Amino acid sequence: MESKDYRSSIKVVGTVLPDTKVILKKYLELKDVELLRKEVLDNNLILKTSKRRAETIFYELRKRYLYDQLDGYKETSFIYFLKKIDSDSIINLLLYYYLCKEERIIYEYVANLVYGKYADGFLGISSADTTEFILGLADKDKNVSKWSERTINDVRSGMMGVLKEFGFIDSRKRPTFNKPFIPSIIFYYVLYMNKDSIKTIEDVYKCKDLHLFLLLESDIHILLEEAYRNGVLDFGREEPKTLIYRYKTMKEIIDGYVNGEIH
Repeated sequence: MESKDYRSSIKVVGTVLPDTKVILKKYLELKDVELLRKEVLDNNLILKTSKRRAETIFYELRKRYLYDQLDGYKETSFIYFLKKIDSDSIINLLLYYYLCKEERIIYEYVANLVYGKYADGFLGISSADTTEFILGLADKDKNVSKWSERTINDVRSGMMGVLKEFGFIDSRKRPTFNKPFIPSIIFYYVLYMNKDSIKTIEDVYKCKDLHLFLLLESDIHILLEEAYRNGVLDFGREEPKTLIYRYKTMKEIIDGYVNGEIH
């Protein structure tokens, strides 16, 4: 996260969920980013009246979701998840996770400000809170400091749009918190993607990637117990209690989940 710039791209290409799913589905079929580009731009895969708009969306989604496929098809955990999990709501949460991980400004906004407000019992997050967050970045980042008032307003709208589109607030006009159901497979995915840094139970509670989903300590406790019952995790017997990852890869967990062996 630290190496990424604060970008204003969310104001140009928002969540575009329908387009994202069409493009990723076609990629699973073609397994080639260049062929995918031709489908989007030459054959109007996402049915845009402007080729330039289609191009903007394609390159932004490629950056968010297919950055590791540019040198050839790789069946990563992300790609395998898309292939195997047939649930629109679960796929939405996976796409949300990768959007946040790619867009530093959204990641820090949600993991720090939004999660902090939610954990402290606030009813929602306001436009004023969001604008103040962006202005705070301007004090420490040259790029953000150059943004015009219009850009700041557009970025603010885009950031709050992410929360709305993925179900974390009710609306942008009355942005009260809404708690979407976070299925265990998403919890397992985040853990296994961070297994090199999450070594103890305490590490799980502090994991900012989990804060993206507004998971409180009580929520994480329940999910840890579920992971233990399902044989996904075990715990060391000495303090601090270490995590023992029972599966070598996330793909094995996905297979178990699809087959009904893991819940």
